[in-house]
Amino acid sequence: MAHIPRVFLKLGDIGALPARVKLPDFEQHYLVHVLRIKSRGKVTVVDKNLGRTYQAILLPGLSELEIYEAKETTSNFSPPITIGSALLKGKKTEVVIEKATELGAAAIILWQSERSVKRFKPVEVQHKLTRYQKISESASRQSRRNRIPEIVFACNVNELIRCVNKPSTKAALKIICDTGKDAPLLCDLIKPAPAIVLVTGPEGDFSELEHKSLIESGFFPASLGPNILRAETAAISAVATATMLSLKVGRDSAD
Repeated sequence: MAHIPRVFLKLGDIGALPARVKLPDFEQHYLVHVLRIKSRGKVTVVDKNLGRTYQAILLPGLSELEIYEAKETTSNFSPPITIGSALLKGKKTEVVIEKATELGAAAIILWQSERSVKRFKPVEVQHKLTRYQKISESASRQSRRNRIPEIVFACNVNELIRCVNKPSTKAALKIICDTGKDAPLLCDLIKPAPAIVLVTGPEGDFSELEHKSLIESGFFPASLGPNILRAETAAISAVATATMLSLKVGRDSAD
């Protein structure tokens, strides 16, 4: 069965249904020229702000949608998972954002480690985040998510800890992915929690001060296995492991 294409729009209050909305240029190009959607073709619309989902059709003229039905919206994953990934060289950060989004991460914190090869100048941050948000939106569309992960930047480990200690994640299960031999496996640490925060380091691993700061702020060390993983592999593996195990824990608790 063919899947109905999905677009993310800032809808606000659209009033009574049916309602017409104009397609922004990018979404129109995506639907008409990339997916080849014809007039009266069905489209799923997700409100970027509220995560609400609607059914719509592409109107003749191919520049407007008619939203005719509100759909039941459910969270893609629970509990929400935040991945704090150190900035990585080349396009590895983009890969982490794309894959973490597909795997269900609710938020992504990109933090600048002492050992990060890639570094952002203050004037670059907003431009970079805008670009990264577009990558995440594309991955959300492809993986049929209801919400696009929030992406924020932390200039050092202390700023990372402040980001983690905001109200929505303050009571979270906080885990630092550790290469130490004595750390328990990540799969043994996942348990019922209101939220999960995972932090991974850069290519050169955490500095001693960063590791100490995270442990002292309430993070538990966890291993991703006996092999030393590339930094981008570690971040993706951590999200995948936490997502699958938290889903299993949730189902077992429900039973």
